[in-house]
Order: sequence, then structure tokens, then C-alpha cells
Amino acid sequence: MKKSLLNLAFGGLAMLSMASIANAQTLTLDWKYTEDIPTSAGARTVTGFQGKLWTNDKDAKQLIYWDAEGKHVVTGAEGASLAGTGTAITVDNAGNLIVNGGFPNAASSTTFQILPAGGDALIDLNVTLPEGVKAGRMDVMGRAIGNVMSEDGGAFYIIPTEGTKIAKIFVANGAQVAEKTEASAQTIAVGSIAAADNLTYVQPLDNDVNGWNVAWRVRTGKDFCYWQDGETKVYSNVGASTTSGGDIVVLNGVTYTFEPTGTDYADGFQVVDRSTNTVVATHEAECAAVSAATNSLIVEKVDEYTANVYHMLPSRMVAKYTFALPKPIPLDVRNAYAYDITVATAEGKATVSYRLNAPASAVKVQLWNGDELVKEVDGTTIAEYGDQEKATVKNLNTVVMDIADVTAPGNYTYKVKVSSDVVDTPTAAGPVYRFWSPYGIAVDNNPDSPHFGRVLVTETQTSLPDKTYHSAPSLGGIGIGIYAFDQMLQPIENANGTHGFTAGMEMSTGKYPNEASAIYDPKRIHISDDGRIFLSRVTTSASSLWELNPDDLDASATEIFKGTLGTDGYMTDAEGNFVAGPATAMDVWGEGENLKVAIVSCQNGYALDPKVHRVDVYNLGTATEWSSKPSQELTSISNKYWINSAVVNVAFDADGKGLTVGQYRAAPNDNEPAYKHVNLETGEVDYTDVTTIAGGAGMAWNADHTLFAMTVGKGIIGIFEVTKDESGVPTFTKKYEFNTGFGTNINAIAWDAANNLYTCSNSGEEFGQFAMPRESGDVTVAAAAKYGFEIEPVIPENLYLIGSVNGLEWNPTQGELMTNEGDGVFSTQIIDGTAGATFGFSSVLAENNDNGGWDYVNANRYGAVADNTPVVIGEENAIYQNAFAFNLPKSGTYNLTVNIAKMSMTVEYVEPENPEALYLFGTITETDQWVPTTNVELTNNGNDVYTAEDVKIFVSSDEGETYGYIAFTATPSEDWNVVNATRYGPAVTNTELVSETAIEIGRNGDTSYKIVPGTYDVTVDLKANTVTVVEKGSGVEQVINAVAVIGGNGNIRIVGEAQSVSVYNVNGQAVVLNSAERSFDVAAGIYVVVVDGKTTKVMVK
Repeated sequence: MKKSLLNLAFGGLAMLSMASIANAQTLTLDWKYTEDIPTSAGARTVTGFQGKLWTNDKDAKQLIYWDAEGKHVVTGAEGASLAGTGTAITVDNAGNLIVNGGFPNAASSTTFQILPAGGDALIDLNVTLPEGVKAGRMDVMGRAIGNVMSEDGGAFYIIPTEGTKIAKIFVANGAQVAEKTEASAQTIAVGSIAAADNLTYVQPLDNDVNGWNVAWRVRTGKDFCYWQDGETKVYSNVGASTTSGGDIVVLNGVTYTFEPTGTDYADGFQVVDRSTNTVVATHEAECAAVSAATNSLIVEKVDEYTANVYHMLPSRMVAKYTFALPKPIPLDVRNAYAYDITVATAEGKATVSYRLNAPASAVKVQLWNGDELVKEVDGTTIAEYGDQEKATVKNLNTVVMDIADVTAPGNYTYKVKVSSDVVDTPTAAGPVYRFWSPYGIAVDNNPDSPHFGRVLVTETQTSLPDKTYHSAPSLGGIGIGIYAFDQMLQPIENANGTHGFTAGMEMSTGKYPNEASAIYDPKRIHISDDGRIFLSRVTTSASSLWELNPDDLDASATEIFKGTLGTDGYMTDAEGNFVAGPATAMDVWGEGENLKVAIVSCQNGYALDPKVHRVDVYNLGTATEWSSKPSQELTSISNKYWINSAVVNVAFDADGKGLTVGQYRAAPNDNEPAYKHVNLETGEVDYTDVTTIAGGAGMAWNADHTLFAMTVGKGIIGIFEVTKDESGVPTFTKKYEFNTGFGTNINAIAWDAANNLYTCSNSGEEFGQFAMPRESGDVTVAAAAKYGFEIEPVIPENLYLIGSVNGLEWNPTQGELMTNEGDGVFSTQIIDGTAGATFGFSSVLAENNDNGGWDYVNANRYGAVADNTPVVIGEENAIYQNAFAFNLPKSGTYNLTVNIAKMSMTVEYVEPENPEALYLFGTITETDQWVPTTNVELTNNGNDVYTAEDVKIFVSSDEGETYGYIAFTATPSEDWNVVNATRYGPAVTNTELVSETAIEIGRNGDTSYKIVPGTYDVTVDLKANTVTVVEKGSGVEQVINAVAVIGGNGNIRIVGEAQSVSVYNVNGQAVVLNSAERSFDVAAGIYVVVVDGKTTKVMVK
């Protein structure tokens, strides 16, 4: 027994590259035995399962298998060997063996036995052949599929000698299922082959037990045949012999035939790639011929790239081989996202193609109408290298979505949602490249850009040694310039086939005029939200800001700053005003008209002197040229603090209203801080960090501006959440930090759409990527806007308000006709709607209140993005052609304007006039409770304040209750609709009223307060929207104040004039002392609030 690599044939190719050889299929001998092999009189076929080669020796009455350990005879429960009485044997996908009997008669096609997987006894299986198939001698069988011992069942395909049709024998629970057993619709006749012989194999091409995807080989016909589009096809003969045996499998989408070749009736065989009819592997004959009925060759598919080959030449040898295709190498693991999304539509179908930057666990291709997900289909997850050398990538995926039924009006967008595993800690991903002096990184995160996901890096100084560096000319670089990488961090070549781009610029070389340093040119690079690429240069001989052509990084860049350039690198306008200087740090914020550029410039290009560093902001907008003073010079941080131009960085806030400037100092202090933050609205510094060792001071927001990365140590990056107070002062809350291992200086940071972080260092001279932790592994990327489409709405003649408002019910026959204002605009008013009431719109009403009526109305309805969506007051609410309802967030009257042309609705809340009278009702008697006409009328004290004294609240008569319950209304009535239309209560029903505690009140529909039974004085202040009860005998006088203290959800609000506010918790600890503020965010609980010396208790939820 030995293992060896067998002779390989490569389809006659005259020359193969090393890559082709490395990617070739292999046929490897795993084991072989040449002694004690059954003769052809007893055993003629084999089958294989999980590395074991099985045969049935009818003469020796033995079921036998061989594996790497040798030969094994199967015995039953009593120790006797088991065997069938025929020569055919097969196995299904579950390992159940099937052997035939009746050799050599017609019974060999109707008499079978099953040895269940792991069993020790044979089960009889007598078969009735389907109509059209005549019993006859049958020496061999092809592979079985499914599980013949299961409820779902399995199948094997046979054709007796002289047969013309194939029989599919369906077996479940160990017995034939007659109704699923059938004959093929077509015959096997083709060419000179009119019928089967006793050595005809039928092999399934898939695992569909209900299908007919099969191929067959008649020994004398040599070649495999199959059906296609009603015709019988024959694979080309490329050397197959008339020896028995053979199999056919599909691996990685390619069909391979395994067929005898060479000397007839010997053990030679070949593997043929049927996509090209090329022989890809050959086993030359090693044994002498036996007879026509002797060779058996069966294949077991292990996975898409591997198959076990089982081979027997009776009395000569048994062997197992492995046929293998090169397994694809998955792309490097990182946070995955889709890019290069394209859409082609035709005949009601959208073909969506996309690429993946990394392996993904799942992909969903989606169609959105505004904020509404309309369709979603599963995508494929191909993300691998195209060859073993990783020189090419195979990551293109394509799915087809049926959009023929998409008819609702709206603006549609295609999106691809990719799911991949979440890392717990920052994890290095992909290759790391050596750069001599990298100072800029930018990632294109604009989904409308054809370069979405592309990464750009700057190589800055010409002192670059010509060795080991990606930018070195000897390694295919161009020296200083811009280097581009794809979404897998693979280099992108320029037109000359090398790495690096110049943007048509001649970069400055040598040293600055003061000889202080080698020139940094280019230095920083950033990409705006709309895909514009900006490059900064720190040179005294050229403008300091340029815009690159995203489609051609070698095309001449656009010079942004224009003016007179001085020898110190400062550019001035005609009046001598400063325009710009050598840009040692630069950042970009926004897009379109709102685009801004921030620059830290250094006079003479480089200096260790704070006095020559100034910070400016340019409101560039859509302009491509700037020739005047900066929009804003930040005098609070200009010409001070920044001492080393090489390691200064700048970053806008997420909202563009502030700016953080940082630098590396080994020992930061007040004069040389690590970071300062400036409020751009005031121009003043509001945050200073004098403790962080900000090596390189790299900073960057992630793509959705939820996380901020900044250098917090030597080679260490911290990840922060940043919040601002009302004055714009930032608070940096660190989530975590990690050591890049790239050296002291972190010169630049950038993120892609999936929160992969890119960074570089001139200290460690490296550029690389890290997959960052995420709360979710899902990343959704929209296709470019050009692939979207719009369906114009059909303007109906009428529009009806429907739902549970204005006395209507959810009934397809009920609706209130809205006013047609023209041009698709309709208006109406909801009068005294209750909180939570639901409504929608329809262009029709039905005649009957039945399912058919609703089907008719729903097909013509307009509604919310999701059912029961609260309307947003004062803003445009998107509407969709669907049956989802809106709801009212609070009780009251609303003006509605629906614009079908724009598919939007505006909602105006009509502030109610407070009532002349207010009535308290509920459990205010022992017996007749919750009778609105049994009530207590409150006294109207003016100024929207209502009071009642000595109100008795009784325990609820409901079983098990210990509380009383009350509410208020302006319209007591026996009709609850009338009562609830002007009902006042809490936003959340059963909110508890606590003595001496102000609780919110409003027109919230059918809600009520719960309260400990007792006697109370009650005060309702509808100006402050509070209700306060004071239990009689508590010793606290009821006082009506102009100032109201309101306990809300998570806060306390003061309404009215007040000079000083203090807040204490129930333990007497001060939460707020002598504050002039009027709103305080606090945790849930009861608080004592002292306003100008007057005390009130409030409850906060």
C-alpha cells in the first residue's frame, strides 16, 4: 500500500505557465491492495462511501469493504457473514448499502436487499418495475441518492439488459414507493446503441430524488450519454475504451467523466473535463486484462473540489484515489461590504451584480422605495482569489430580482446588505505595505462613485531609499506620489503597469529653503462626501491644495488656490491678503455647496516654531478655485501651540461646526498641547488635552460619523464616541484603544464603509488595515443613484380619509371625502382625534363590508412605511401606496395635507383652547364608578388653572384592586366618544398620582391616573400641563404658583419665571444646586425641587 501522484495529462496544451500547473487538477492514489481480491465470477462492481470501497462477493457470500487499514468482511448479529446473491451494489447518501440478487436472471433487476447504515442484518427489497421497463439481467448499478431508510426516501436508477428506458426506483423507510417509481419519458437509443446491455451504468448528476438529471454509459457504446431539451446527447470520445465501469460528477460547476481507457479490460482510466472535452488526469494500466465484465469505477463527491474514486479489477486490485481541484483561497478576512454594484433591467427583471471585499456569511439584495423595503432576495457570497498565487480575484456575484410586480409610485433604490462575522478586538486584516514616509490616507465612501471603496495613500519624501518599499522604483513604484489600492487592499496599477500616480504634477524634491527638512510633497489626502479628491502639498514652490481627477489619477490635477506665491510659500491676493500657505495638515467636510476645507499652513514649509503655523477654514462649496482670504482664520489657535509641522493634524467635527487640531509632543503642556478643539461658530477654544502622547496625531471619523479615531499614544489609536453640549463643547468617551504595532507616529487614519480602519506610520514605515469591532456585522451599501428608478404616481380624482377618526370606523364602506386642492394635493381635518387613533387614505370606497370590499380598498390605499406609524407633526411624512396606517401621537385636532404627486403628507397640530369647565370622574363613589355624568366640577381660577377641594377617591370596585382611578374631561356625557374627545390624562395610562408631586397631563384620549384612595385637593394647570394632588391631613397647603415643576421622561422641567433651582433626590443628596437652568436630565425616581425657596415633589420616569 502506498500513496503517489499519478500521471497527469493537460489536454494537449503546448505550454503551461507555472500558475496553470499550480492550478491543475490532481489524481492521487490513497491506497491499493493486490492480494486476496475476489474474482469476476463472484464480484463485478464496487461502490464507495466515506473512504470505504464496498463490493458483494456472491460466491464467497461476503459483503466486503476495504479502507486504509485493509480488508474487512461484514458479519451479522450472529457472527455469520452477510451477502447478496447478485453482483450489483450501490450506496445512498446516508450510507445505506443496496445489493441485488437473482444473478444472472431477470430477477437481478427486481430482487434487492438493503444493509442499513450501521446495521447488522439485510432487509429484503422486492421491486415492481414501472410500466415501460422490462425485467432483465443486470450486473451493475450506478450510485443511489437520498436516504432509502428515511421518510423522505431515496432513489436509484437502473436499466436491465435490452432495456430502452431507465427505471427510477424510489424507496422510503426501506420499502418501494410505487407512486414515485417511474420510467424515463425518453429512451436511451442514440446512434448505433439501441438498448442497454447487462453492464450499463446509470449515474445521477445531482441529489434530487424527484428529478431525472442522469447520465448513462452502455459498455459497448464507450461514451456517456444524457438528455438535453428532449434530445439524447453523447459526450465526445477522447479515448474511452469498451471496458465496463465509469462515473460522472459535477465539481465546482464543471462536469467530469471518469471512464476506462487504454488496454481493454485492464485497470486504466482517465478523467475528462467535459466543459472542454479535455483529459485532465490519467491512470495508466498497471494490471493485466481480465474480462469485459470486470472493471468497476465509481466516484463519490466529497465537496465541490474533491471526489473519492473507487476502483476494482477483480482478482487483480482494489484502490482508492482522490481527485481534487484546487480549492479557492478565500479573500482576507475583514469587515465585509459590497462594492461595484450594477443593475441591468429587462423584461420585468433586474440583474444585480456586486463584488465583495471579503468573505461574507450572507448577502441580501434589496429594493427600497424611499424608506420602505419592497423586495429582498438572497445573494451569493463568492469572495475568493482566482488562483493559488492570489494574482487575481473571483468576487463577482450576480442575482436576478423579479420587479414586474413593482408598480407603486415612488423613488426606488437598489441596496446590497452584507453580513460578516464581528471581531471582538481590532484585528489586522490583509497585507501590510512598507512606505518610507506615508502621511495621507483617504477612502472613497461615496456609493455614487465608481471608485467606492478605493484607498489612496501618499508617499511624501524623496529621501526614500530604493529598497523594500512598495513605493520604491525597483519594486514597481514611482517614488513620491499617490498610491491606490482596491477594496481588498491590492495595488492598483497605473497606465504603465507600475504602482503610483502623480496627478500630472511635478512634485518638489530636496529640502526646504531653510534646510530644516526634506520636503513633504505631496502630504495629506482626503475625499469629500461627494467623491472629490483633495491633495495638500507642503512646498514653497507650488500651490498647497489641488483637486485630483477620480477617474484618472495621472490626469493633470486642478490647482485650487490661486494668487501670488512668495518665496516663503505664502500665497497672497492682489491686495496682499493671505490666501494660503504650505498645507502641512488638511481636512475636508461636507459636500456640494456645504463643502469646507481646513488647513494648517506653515510658513517656509517646515519649522519648529509655533509662530509660523496658522489655521484657516475655506467654505469652498462647489468651486474649483479660491483666490481670496480664507473664510475664517482661527486666531485662537493660529501662530501658537503648533511647534512641529511634520506631526500636526486637523479634523472637522462630525457636524462641521468644530475643529480638532493635534500634534505629537513627548511631553505635552499648555504651550504645546496634544489636542485643542475650536468651536467654529465662536472661533474660541473649548477643549484642551495636555496629557495624551499623540504620536503623529492621526484623526478620522468613520463613514457614518458615529466613531472618532485619534492617536492616544505611541502607535496607539483610541476609538471614541463624541457628544457635544448645548454650547458645542465636545466630550470624548473612549470605547477602547489598540496598539497598531506600526511605530510611534500614527500619521493618518481613514475608515471604509464597513468600519475597516486604515492607518500608516513613518516611524514603522508601514501602511495597513484593521477590522474594527462592530455592534452589527451587517453593512448595507446603496447602488449608485443612476441605477434607481422612479414610478410617477397616478393622481386619483378623489381621496378619502379612512380609519378610526372623525366618527369613522375601519370599514371599507366608510370614508370622508377630502378637499381636492388640485395638482394632486388633498386636504382635510381630523377633529378631536384621540391619541393612538389610526387612519389612512384611499382613492375609493367599497360597496360591501367584507373581505372583497377590503381587497378593493386596500389596492387603492395610501399609508405609512410601516403599520401604526406615528405621524410627525410639522414635518413631511412620506406616504406609500400600501395598507399601513398612521396613528395620532396625542389627542386633538389636526390639519392634514396629502400631496400624491410628492407622495408626502404634512401634519399640523391645532393647539386646543383650554375649556371653560373641567370635570373629574372615575372611582369617586363606592358604587356607580366610571360614570362620566357622575363627576366633580373643578373651579376655573383663571390662567388655565382648575382646582377642587376635598375630593374623595374610592378604591376601584374591580376585583383585587387596591387603587382608585380618575381622569378629567371637558364634556361629561353618557357617550364615551364625546367624553374621550376632550379627555385629559397621562400619556401612559395608570400613571400614579403621588401627593405633592406634579405629574404631566394632556389630551391623551382614553387614559387615566391611579391613586391611593383618600381625600385630596386637586390642582390642574393646563398652561404648565401638570396635575397635582395633595392628600388632606398631609400638612402641606395647596399653593397655586406661577411656576410649575414638571417631572417628565428622564428630565425635570421648570415652567415660568424662576431665579434659582435646586434638585434633591429622595436621600436628600443635591443633584442640582442654585441653577438658573430650566431643564435637568435625571434618572427615574422621586425628587424634591426647590424653586426660589418653594418646595415641590415630582416623579420622573
